[in-house]
Amino acid sequence: MKLINFTILTLTGFLSCATTQAQITSKKDSTINNKEVKNRNVMLNASSEDQPRQINVGLPSTVSPTIAEDGVLVSEIYWPVMPYFSWFSGPSLSQISVLSPGESAIQFGNVTYAIDSKNRQATNHFQGFINYGPNNYGRQNFDLTLAAPIAKGWGYTVSTHQVADPGTHKQDATNGESLKIQQYKIGINKIFDHNKGDMSLLYQFVKYTSTADTYAPFIFNGDGSVSKYKGFKQGQDQFFPVDFPGITYVNVLTGKTETKSWGNVGTTYARQLTFNFNWNFNNGTQLEIASKYKNSYASMAMMIGSGITTDVATGTYYYADGTAYSGDVATRYAMYDAGLERSLVTTAVLKGTLGNGIHHWRMGLNIWRNHGTIASQHQMFTHEACKNPKMLYQKDTNGNLYSFYGFNYGGEYYDGHETKLAYFLSDDWNATPWLYLSYGARIEYQGYSGKAALEEDSTYVNNIRSLDWSLAKATITRFTGDWINPSANLNFRIKLRRGLGIQGNYTYNRQRPNLQDYAGAYAPTTRPINVNLATGGIYWNTNWMKLVSEISYITQTSYKSRTQFYHATSSGQESATVPVTYNVQTTGWTTDVVLTPFKGAMLHALLTLQNPKYEKYSANVTYPSGYNETRDLSGNTVSAMSKTLIELDPSYSFDNWRLWLSFRYFSKQYINLTNTLYFNGHWETFGGVNYALNKHVNLSINVVNFLNQLGASGSIGAANLANAKEAKTYKNYAMVGSYIRPFELSLDCNITF
Repeated sequence: MKLINFTILTLTGFLSCATTQAQITSKKDSTINNKEVKNRNVMLNASSEDQPRQINVGLPSTVSPTIAEDGVLVSEIYWPVMPYFSWFSGPSLSQISVLSPGESAIQFGNVTYAIDSKNRQATNHFQGFINYGPNNYGRQNFDLTLAAPIAKGWGYTVSTHQVADPGTHKQDATNGESLKIQQYKIGINKIFDHNKGDMSLLYQFVKYTSTADTYAPFIFNGDGSVSKYKGFKQGQDQFFPVDFPGITYVNVLTGKTETKSWGNVGTTYARQLTFNFNWNFNNGTQLEIASKYKNSYASMAMMIGSGITTDVATGTYYYADGTAYSGDVATRYAMYDAGLERSLVTTAVLKGTLGNGIHHWRMGLNIWRNHGTIASQHQMFTHEACKNPKMLYQKDTNGNLYSFYGFNYGGEYYDGHETKLAYFLSDDWNATPWLYLSYGARIEYQGYSGKAALEEDSTYVNNIRSLDWSLAKATITRFTGDWINPSANLNFRIKLRRGLGIQGNYTYNRQRPNLQDYAGAYAPTTRPINVNLATGGIYWNTNWMKLVSEISYITQTSYKSRTQFYHATSSGQESATVPVTYNVQTTGWTTDVVLTPFKGAMLHALLTLQNPKYEKYSANVTYPSGYNETRDLSGNTVSAMSKTLIELDPSYSFDNWRLWLSFRYFSKQYINLTNTLYFNGHWETFGGVNYALNKHVNLSINVVNFLNQLGASGSIGAANLANAKEAKTYKNYAMVGSYIRPFELSLDCNITF
């Protein structure tokens, strides 16, 4: 009741402020836009055609970038219904921009580069947009958007986004299709007379089916380089078993053994209804309200390649017909996750100007409510380590063949509700001709409750359900939380002379666990997650150059993860999923420059030097067999993060043509937590030629990975905690990992009418 009363009072205050403020003569916004980040094309993703990339902020990457659409988050919690399951770029969107970490902290309570987007609305004339794009592997991408008036001030939009992608290699287990996307939007909008604002109602439906396999074998040479494993071509040869029988799993809730085909467990459905209302008051104040109801069900199957065991003797593994096998064996860690998100999220923002445009103020309110669940079944299986492999089986004590084992040593379950109520304020202040300040604060109430399966016996890590019931002691436990999470942001810019000055930023953000943190077998720590980000440096602008050079410092405490560790055994591998908590600290220096040396030519270049470190990180792992490993990892470089990052984006435009390239360099990345093994640096490359046939038709040829780099990543499970002496045994080591997209050529035709 207190929360409801507070909400009503706050909204009343919004309207009161708008109607009682003195008349202000609005002038063109002269403030510096510190809220958006330019020249960072997030849709150039070397790992995926459909997902936006994550921009480095100095902390380990999350599962998905933060994405907002029409003023509200696409997913209130990114797991299990991840944002890229229901959000895609294309002509149905009229705008895609990147918000700065400070702005993301104020709006969403998260320090990250967030993606902000808006759906297209009808105007007073008909608009049509068609996009078609195939590639050399058989992918088909089609977009159609129509927007038109239907009466005075009223209009409609309809759109569809269709993708059928077999992937870069065939996949017999799913009849050759690894990704299928079907998105439909239908909306109606009203534009008020006399430029008073607009409102819209948009319905979206998405069916997202993914059974892609992005794992492949290669040889880790021991010096950071990799070479081919038995001539296997990553991204072009099939490494998933051709005779995959479907996933056999033990239901974490019932304990019953069930089997489903891979195609049946890889489909997510999302339905959402979004309402937007924007009103311009006579005094120049603006009110923006966005509200969205989302009902989505996620079903995912992930077949994570965990390693290769070489030269396995006859009598350990068998084919489906009982024939004995000897040779190299690949192990997979299979996850079948089923969950839902039912959320109602509303954001209201009131903004205006004071002092004849000297101040640009904003106050906002978030009211977010989410019901989320997850039931995650984990198991392992093996297959041949070769091109077009076959499934391998083991025999039980009765001589019967079985393929899946190690059930639910990483199983997860929760069912809960979460409420967030936040109030935020900000002001952009042109204090003097030489001083600009931007500052804001957010105060967020977070409350949640639910039930989860928590382990009673710590001897068996994350074993929620098992075929051996003596090991299963999980109980359904209630959990609750009530927290206050503050955030703050301060930007300043001091002009020293025309085009030259100094600037800086400080952002603070506090978070607490959310629903998905209770998915594992152990309740998460409720210690606050504190993020501090500080940057400072110079800017220098001329008529042919824009340069910013800054040093940065970022820390995050209580970084939580459920890390899976592997241990080599005489018959293969055993695994343990352990909840760990640690801090991360990164210092860095970034220089970002845009050069326009002559007409039509542009070069964007960015260099980042950073030193991401683990702090207060101790790993203590006990495997099901009883084997224990303990390591102090404090001071080590964060795995899978590079110390040197380079971006180079040259382009040249003339007549109706545009030629462009994009290069991204990532220096060496450590494979394991002890920093004793690493991958050498690699380049991600893109390019294209665009031609405007006329004002209605644009054609382009685009290429990905024209340097044909592998971009190998992954871990050697048994070496995750290896010391320097133990690491020497991994020279010329056969392993499984992921990779960036191989050389890809695509065509695009964009038609507007």
